[in-house]
Parts: sequence; structure tokens; C-alpha cells
Amino acid sequence: MAYFRYHVVPDRPGDGSRPPAGHDELLSQGWVRAEPFVYEDFLPRSAAGSFQSNLSDEDSRNNDRTGIACDSAWLSGAIGCDILDPCDLYEQQQRSVAQVARELPLDGTLG
Repeated sequence: MAYFRYHVVPDRPGDGSRPPAGHDELLSQGWVRAEPFVYEDFLPRSAAGSFQSNLSDEDSRNNDRTGIACDSAWLSGAIGCDILDPCDLYEQQQRSVAQVARELPLDGTLG
């Protein structure tokens, strides 16, 4: 999964041509720059289960032992930085796409 913030390239040499309509062409022809969001997809509850066992000394399941409740706030504190929500990143990406469409004279939508 990858999310990007898109920007119109401000110093692109003007040759009088109109920008292409397609996403790939805008990028490859230098009209738009894609800046990736740095995002690590890390599932704290699943990963915590990998490191903390609920097995007894006899290697049988012990349902009386429970793991630590690890939510994104706890994980943020443990690693010393914010845990990003992929839905928020997607919304930011879509806002940047809409901004590019407003800045360039595009026919239709950038997709």
C-alpha cells in the first residue's frame, strides 16, 4: 500500500502544450510530482501476540493469561512517533489530487 501527496511542478518549462489527462502521463512528462507519505503498516495487537505467549510451561493454552492491551496510543509512546491512520493518508492524497486538478487546466478528473 502506498499513498502520495501530489504537487504541480512549479518550474516546469512552459512549451505551450496542455497537460495530459492521465495520471501516469502527468507524472512521466514532469507536470506533477508525487511525494510519498512515509507509512509503516504495523499491526500492534497482532504483533504483540507474536511476542507474548499465552502458553503454560507445559506448552498448552492457558486461557487465564491475557496479553497487554496495545492500542495505537500505546504504540506511539513505545516507538516515539505518531501512528498514522491509512484512511487519513488516503484523504490527504485525494485532497492533493483535487488541488492538482484545480491548478492545472485539466479536462475531467485526475485519477
